[in-house]
Amino acid sequence: PYDRKTEVKNSAAQTNSLCGISLFAVFSNTGDETTKEVGYREIPETPASLRKIIRNVVEAETEKEQDLAFDVLQELVTNVQFANDEGDPGMGLELGLDLLCFGGERLHNTIKHLMCVAYDLLDRDQFGKILTCHLERRRKGEQDSFSRWREETNK
Repeated sequence: PYDRKTEVKNSAAQTNSLCGISLFAVFSNTGDETTKEVGYREIPETPASLRKIIRNVVEAETEKEQDLAFDVLQELVTNVQFANDEGDPGMGLELGLDLLCFGGERLHNTIKHLMCVAYDLLDRDQFGKILTCHLERRRKGEQDSFSRWREETNK
């Protein structure tokens, strides 16, 4: 029988996101709960280069700078779309978490898209609803739970 705890312990498909969250994405497109496949592939950037990409988007001062920065991020989002199409939703979940933890209202639409699609593929739709509510609340200027982490790591 399928034992998720054993599978998580034995899996080589675990990763740590930029904010230190461990990630394990189980995915099964067969609908058979006893047969689970790992749905993860690595983001093709180093943590330092990914931070720089995200920082460039968030801190862009002109519309031209913002467009150029988003073009680089969009390449990663395109890679995520390919991964999703091939049954690997973990990459989108990881990139979405990285963007969420980094912060910045400019990233909210991308975060929502990446994570809601990943949650949908992982049959965790309710997390997408929670994320959407969180992002709406975050936009109102209330302090979010990641603000302290962001201040420490984004210096």
